[in-house]
Amino acid sequence: MILFILLLFGAEPVPAADIAVPSVAVSPGGSAAVPVRFAAGGAHVVAVQFDLDTDPALSIAAIGGPAALGAGKSLTVADVSPTRKRFLLAGLNQTPLTDGDLVILTISVRSSAVGALPLHVSNLGAADKDGKPLGNEDREPLRVRRLIRPRPGTNILHRGGERNI
Repeated sequence: MILFILLLFGAEPVPAADIAVPSVAVSPGGSAAVPVRFAAGGAHVVAVQFDLDTDPALSIAAIGGPAALGAGKSLTVADVSPTRKRFLLAGLNQTPLTDGDLVILTISVRSSAVGALPLHVSNLGAADKDGKPLGNEDREPLRVRRLIRPRPGTNILHRGGERNI
C-alpha cells in the first residue's frame, strides 16, 4: 500500500515570492527526500521561517538546501510540540535567497501507518535585508503553493492555489 503525504494551505493568489512543497507517495516503513522549493519572483528575501505540523506517524529530519547554503544561510530546526517543527533559514549577511531548494526534508513513515498523512505549513514569515518582515501592505508578500487531495482513483496530488502571507 502506498501512502500519500498531503500539504495543506489556504488559497488567495498574489504576485510574490513563492514556496512550494511537492507531494510524495511513500510506502509504510519507507522514507522520501522532499525539497521545499523557493522562487524569488523579484522579492529580496534574506530570511524565511515556517512551521510544519505533521502526523504522529511521520518522522521529519531536515538539512539546508542548495539555495539556502549558496546564500550563506543556516538552517535551525526546533520542536515546538511533538507534531510541530519550526524551521528558520537565516544568516549573518544580507545576501538574498535565490530560486531553488531551501530545505531538504527526509520524511519517514512508520510501518504501522495507513491512509493519507497530511502536513500543514503555518506561521510562514520572511524578512528583507534590513530585517523587516515581508508580506505587509508596503512590502512584497510571500506565498505558499499548496497541494490538494486527489480525486478518488488518482495516485498523485495536483498543485493548487496560493495564500498571501
